[in-house]
Amino acid sequence: ITTPPFWRLALADNCKHFVGFCVWEGNKIPNYWLEYLLDERVNLIFVPSYHTKQAILNTLKGEWINKEVFKTDDENTINIMSKIVVIPHGVDIDIFKPVEVKRDNKFTFICNKGWRGNDWDRGGVQYLLKAFSEEFKKEENVQLILKLNSSYINPNQVNQAISNLNLNKDKAEIKIIINDIPYNKLNELYCLGDVFVCCTRAEAFDLGSAEAMACSLPIIASGYGGQIEHMNSENSLLFDYEMKEVKEDIQYEGISWCIPKIDNIRKKMRWCFENQDKVKEMGKNAKEFISANFTWDYDSADFDLDA
Repeated sequence: ITTPPFWRLALADNCKHFVGFCVWEGNKIPNYWLEYLLDERVNLIFVPSYHTKQAILNTLKGEWINKEVFKTDDENTINIMSKIVVIPHGVDIDIFKPVEVKRDNKFTFICNKGWRGNDWDRGGVQYLLKAFSEEFKKEENVQLILKLNSSYINPNQVNQAISNLNLNKDKAEIKIIINDIPYNKLNELYCLGDVFVCCTRAEAFDLGSAEAMACSLPIIASGYGGQIEHMNSENSLLFDYEMKEVKEDIQYEGISWCIPKIDNIRKKMRWCFENQDKVKEMGKNAKEFISANFTWDYDSADFDLDA
């Protein structure tokens, strides 16, 4: 379970069978990964979404006929794509479910994400902060609760990072949570909110939004990335974006992520604030959809590695 160049460490043990788990967020994978995917010792490649599978195909320059069939006579493309199995992440619905929590009498947007404190980070927290602060004023009965992962940013640097964004002074309340929360208590965090917002630039799956949906929260999310595979028009609102090549990280050379459109994020958030009954209905739909389609409670596939 790591990026393909590190698969060699396990393959060196001469294992009888090898399955590589490949997660990727961009529109393509790095070209140099192909030699590791082509390794004849790699029997299967698990990916968490068709988004990641598409990224691999984009690098191979293949062409889809449908989700499972592609048009090509390239031997390398056929070799790699025949190994790929899409296995989405699952949500533990015994943990992630609606529970009673003590909460403010405010309409609440909530986000649980990593953020490095800059204005280009892939998780997109910077776009959420800008959109919320531009759309909602302090006199409105609304707030944003932002749970940040301390693995990505030093808690002592959070206030300065937010200050660097030059947010509106008269913005509605923003609450920051930086302390660690036990996994089996995350549902209590989600249940503090009415809508979960994920302004990510790219995701291979985005488990956080699926967990929030299981807790009856509808989602506002970017329309690009693996997260849209567990969302639909009945449980989510997808905002507009444009694609841009990643210049800040060398491993993404030649690869693109999306740039969320802040004006469109604002419109989606405003709609939720003004249509709270519809938001509750979307939340119910979200819970039903995740419970029916994205748990680990399904008949396991029977893979014949010797075939």
